[in-house]
Amino acid sequence: DVEENSFMANWEAVTADPAISHYLLDVSTDSEFSSFVDDYEQRDVGYNTNHQVTDLEPDTEYYYRVYAVNDCGTSDFSDVVSVETEPESEPFECGDNITFTYNGEDVTYGTVESSETGRCWIDRNLGAVSYDEANPDTHVPESKFDYDFYGDLFQWGREDDGHQVINWISSTESDGEEQSRVTNDAATNDQPGHDNFILAVFANNFDWREDNNNNRWNIGDNNPCPDGWYVPTTDDWEAESADWDNSDDAFASDLKMTVIAYRSGGNGLFNGIGNGYYWTSSVFDEGSYNFEISVGSAGISGYYRSLGMSVRCVKE
Repeated sequence: DVEENSFMANWEAVTADPAISHYLLDVSTDSEFSSFVDDYEQRDVGYNTNHQVTDLEPDTEYYYRVYAVNDCGTSDFSDVVSVETEPESEPFECGDNITFTYNGEDVTYGTVESSETGRCWIDRNLGAVSYDEANPDTHVPESKFDYDFYGDLFQWGREDDGHQVINWISSTESDGEEQSRVTNDAATNDQPGHDNFILAVFANNFDWREDNNNNRWNIGDNNPCPDGWYVPTTDDWEAESADWDNSDDAFASDLKMTVIAYRSGGNGLFNGIGNGYYWTSSVFDEGSYNFEISVGSAGISGYYRSLGMSVRCVKE
């Protein structure tokens, strides 16, 4: 857990008779320990085998050692461990690339400042191709139909647990038949614990959850966007699309919007080919709003939460 201003010191437990009562920790910028970091000269860290050392300088090499204490006294110090803190990161500016973990893997996406609103957006849908400096095809989509920039299709309020991946046929089963990753069992909480696309039924208002919980994105813990980013509200989309009349306008904008269709909550198949459907985090009654672009329109609609739609993130 090495960061710019901290690290976690670790050591193995000592077995002794009488038993160890506590440990002492030294931290220094000098391997000979001729001086010490403030408050870290034989600091009592209790009966633990790790301790978070904080208030450090970035890009600096530190050294630590540990003593064990029992009723007989204090041991000699341990082997010395060296740790170099991370360099100080540059402050983020819109237009910088960001790297974060999505669907269990690190991805790099660009960011773009909207000339319409001044807001900072991620420049592609979640699940789209990761940015690669050596590959120009990963920079911007060639058209609104560029498959690499389609991204994935989320059920409203679900995290990036794998259900959203558009290539949704699982590996071949032992009997040689491919099985689609869908289930008819509605979830009882925000994290279903599997990567199946949950087919909705009328009994739960065409939701993938049983109890119609509204607090899943932004308020809850399921936000699939990176830290400091969120799924846009209806207000965000309406402000951004004020001058858009159709999907061509949306693609011509700074956001380069693509059209992937949506995934049906009833059977898991794709519908609305040629249109783009983007979730908002805003809700109504037992449904949620989305932003839709087509050859003839661009605006807010409302749909059941079991549908799979694209997600684009905006900065807080």
